[in-house]
Amino acid sequence: MLNMAKILLVLVFIQLLAWMLPAWPHSKDIPYYLPLHTLLETVSIIVSIMVFAVGWNSKGRLLSGNIILLACAFFSVGVLDFSHTMSYGSMPDFFSPNDQQKHLNFWLSARILAATALLVVSIREWKPLHSKASGYLIFSSLLILTLIINWAVVYHQTWFPDTFILGQGLTPFKKNVEYIVILTNLATAAILYSKMRRPQTFKVVLMFGAVCTLAMSEFFFTLYTTMTGGYNVLGHIYKVIAYLFIYRAVVVEVIEEPYNLLELAKNKFSYIFDSVNDGIELLSMDGRIVDANRLDYERLGYTREEVIGKPLVQFSSSKYGPKIPYRIEQIAKTGLATFESARVRKDGSVIPVEINARLVELDAQQVFLCICRDITDRKHADADLRKYKAVLETTHDGFLIVDSMGFLLEANKAYSDISGYALDELKGMNIAQLEAGKQAGNEVKKYIATAAAQGYDIFETQHRHKNGHAISIEVSISLIPESNQFVAFCRDITSRKKAEENIQLLAFYDQLTHLPNRRLLLDRLQQALAASARSEKKGALIFIDLDNFKSLNDTLGHNVGDLLLQKVAERLTTCVRDGDTVARLGGDEFVVMLEDLSEMEFEAATKTEIVVHKILFTLNRLYQFDTHAYHNTPSIGATLFGKHTDGVEEVLKQADIAMYQAKAAGRNTFRFFDVEMQQAISDQVKLEAELQQALKLKQFQLHYQIQVDELYRPVGAEALIRWIHPERGLISPGEFIPLAEKTLQILPIGQWVLDSACAQLKVWQQDELTRHLTLSINVSAKQFQRPNFVELVQDAVESHAINPNLLKLEPTESILLENIQDTVTTMNALKAIGIHFALDDFGTGFSSLQYLKRLPLNQLKIDQSFVRDLVSDNSDQAIVRTIIAMAHSLNLEVIAEGVETVAQRQLLLANGCKLYQGYLFGKPVPIGQFESLLDQSLRPAPTNYEI
Repeated sequence: MLNMAKILLVLVFIQLLAWMLPAWPHSKDIPYYLPLHTLLETVSIIVSIMVFAVGWNSKGRLLSGNIILLACAFFSVGVLDFSHTMSYGSMPDFFSPNDQQKHLNFWLSARILAATALLVVSIREWKPLHSKASGYLIFSSLLILTLIINWAVVYHQTWFPDTFILGQGLTPFKKNVEYIVILTNLATAAILYSKMRRPQTFKVVLMFGAVCTLAMSEFFFTLYTTMTGGYNVLGHIYKVIAYLFIYRAVVVEVIEEPYNLLELAKNKFSYIFDSVNDGIELLSMDGRIVDANRLDYERLGYTREEVIGKPLVQFSSSKYGPKIPYRIEQIAKTGLATFESARVRKDGSVIPVEINARLVELDAQQVFLCICRDITDRKHADADLRKYKAVLETTHDGFLIVDSMGFLLEANKAYSDISGYALDELKGMNIAQLEAGKQAGNEVKKYIATAAAQGYDIFETQHRHKNGHAISIEVSISLIPESNQFVAFCRDITSRKKAEENIQLLAFYDQLTHLPNRRLLLDRLQQALAASARSEKKGALIFIDLDNFKSLNDTLGHNVGDLLLQKVAERLTTCVRDGDTVARLGGDEFVVMLEDLSEMEFEAATKTEIVVHKILFTLNRLYQFDTHAYHNTPSIGATLFGKHTDGVEEVLKQADIAMYQAKAAGRNTFRFFDVEMQQAISDQVKLEAELQQALKLKQFQLHYQIQVDELYRPVGAEALIRWIHPERGLISPGEFIPLAEKTLQILPIGQWVLDSACAQLKVWQQDELTRHLTLSINVSAKQFQRPNFVELVQDAVESHAINPNLLKLEPTESILLENIQDTVTTMNALKAIGIHFALDDFGTGFSSLQYLKRLPLNQLKIDQSFVRDLVSDNSDQAIVRTIIAMAHSLNLEVIAEGVETVAQRQLLLANGCKLYQGYLFGKPVPIGQFESLLDQSLRPAPTNYEI
């Protein structure tokens, strides 16, 4: 653009100089004007025909139709310029007598046609014609137009106005036409200039220079007063320059640019060829090396000249060299093959390689394209890989490569098997087509954006199988920065998700009535309390106990009792709103939770009473069981909760007390809770104050409960805190630990437990009998939230000089209710110094299953609530089996707590649980009694007793 601007400035300067100099011989005849005019016009005609020749020969290629249009137009312009030249007054007559009028009419026709063609080319979109026939149509149309113009000018000169009057110069008509041509060219220049401000596929700068020069040329032809003056000559020279610009633009578009692109592609190929990290060999059909890239011959220690033309067998090991003719025959038949071979270096050493070979055609010659990858490292790693061969053979993770728009570029057979689509079907599909969600497109954009920002991401989603069903997928996605593509590993976790859902169902819903059970009720009640505190609207908890239910079971049997419970569940559900909760606590106890009643206590109580009366009426209706008709009544207690309610257990206790008041009042009635009856509140306040001093007064002790394996051998113990109150005696941890959590006393208490446990481990390490024992301690979620928790644990381990592998921390699933990422980071830091982890009370949480795989656990601890009724409760058996199977699939130990009977132990052992803790083996006892118990570690296994 800069060079063109300089040229145009020079041309403008010359024009201004010629226009303004008074001595310029514009009114004088130039000697030898005829040959000079003929020469300049001949050059113009030749350039016009060259534009046509180059442009027309491009019509068979996918070039812009504007080139064809320009070529055809300049053919016509060249013909008209030829007629103009031949019609000059001093030339032999051209079909009819030559004169200035005839000469100038041809001139104006050519200029108008050229200006119009350039304007059309500048406006029309730069794209190919619809068909080859379009080019012939353009050419024939312009040719007919040219012939008509020639016929009219030659034979009907009188049709045209005068353009030049001898002695007077140019007529107004001629000047006005020239001005129109100038304006047309300037308009074309303006359009082209606007296009220069944006990237274009054609040489717009040359076209811009051409139309600007043509405008300057036409300006000269408005100035002369004699046909042989200097302005006339300069106008022709400027016209020749403009034609040369046009020719140059066409040549660059049609000839130079494609060749430049071809050369660029060739250079790019050469660069890629020599930059590939694998060796590349081109072999002739007889097995000779036609070409090789730099990495291939340099890693063998040869120069390019030393390998080209040599048979490949010369560079192959004795094991693989004789197989080359067979491989050549195989690839010639199948078109491609992948196999292992070995190359021999110049120094005699051998390189194992993996070869991907295919038959290709280059320069009309069939050759074998061989990609040779050095697999030395892979061979060295084979010994290690064989150890994991069994695992790898059972791994069916899918592998995908996707671009930044989510389109699949590659997929492996494992994902093909997962999704049901063939590999050919998967390639080119968008991930959104595989996503099962309703907002699939938005979800895919979110996943890609997150991976692009972080460099990686791990998430769970659902894909749609080809046959329509949904598949749960765990995706690990990483960004490939160089190509802005993404690698994704997809694991089918459908079975695991179903197992998790099964556990959720078994753990949180009553199997008989399908109502929420106690665990889920407590969770919802906790959420309701929080919501009530925010909105200041009160809620209500209604406790329902069926009167004389035991008599029904004893008289009509448990089957009828179960039917009654199911009917009660159905009737209770009809008595409440959609957002309310109906739950079964167990036995014949039901709970109804009402939310968002009112900010006014009286109004909330009134609404609660309406629901309670509805329940009383509904449950008093007669029940029909086949041939048995049965009437049952409930006793109902109700309590309100709101902003100042003291917790979940407190609300349940209040409702339970109110229910017993109803029973005491004669049953089949209801009572609201009376605050004055809650004497326990004052006791709790007193306990809180005493807890503040308990640590200072050394009232805490650690009791130790033994943990054994399937052969009753001690493997460790759990340290359990006990509060020895000077007046109340032993206080249960269940009574003071929640209070310690609430008041944050759990932090110093937890630190005391940690230090005491480390001190005990130090003692055990010095005794042959106990040095192998692990010691587990419970860790509060509040402790995990401390920013210096890792340092506190590390200081305790180092100050007591113990083996950190013997210290086991037991967080509960409540840690997952806080920031999961911070929890994982803390656990990983502790894991790095050797601390082990067991997840306590596993299966009682609500939302931890999806995060289980992210925690660096060593052990899962089956909660005693699942073990208590294990022998008689099928639901607990199903939950335990599932937990054990899940632990084993994640390579985690599993230990059951609360084992009290031989039957429980035998069931656990039969299902694969080989570690136990419970009264069957020993109660939590002070250290002296515990060490006495260890002395009996070789005693025979008990056979027929319970604790």
